[in-house]
Amino acid sequence: MAHAVLGALLAAFLLWPSSVEGGQVNPRICVPYDKMRSDLLRMYQEKPHGYGISGDGELVELYVSPDGETWTIIQIKPRTGLACPRAFGTDWFVLEPNGDV
Repeated sequence: MAHAVLGALLAAFLLWPSSVEGGQVNPRICVPYDKMRSDLLRMYQEKPHGYGISGDGELVELYVSPDGETWTIIQIKPRTGLACPRAFGTDWFVLEPNGDV
């Protein structure tokens, strides 16, 4: 079931025009940050797993479902408060500190 949903999301994502056009975020694919967070939790049970600052100074967050079945990476635009999906998939695995799976 999750694979079918992710497939549909991927198709929708690929059919949209690029989410970044001329350095500007395309608002058709971005939503307010709070909505993105609540949608990821409600639809996929994904919760924040980590975050970092990108080279252009924007916050990037990783969300993972409890069993690792699904994951999503979003980018947050600080000036607008919009969150934009950048990648998503299945079968997230956490590496041990020594790098072993």
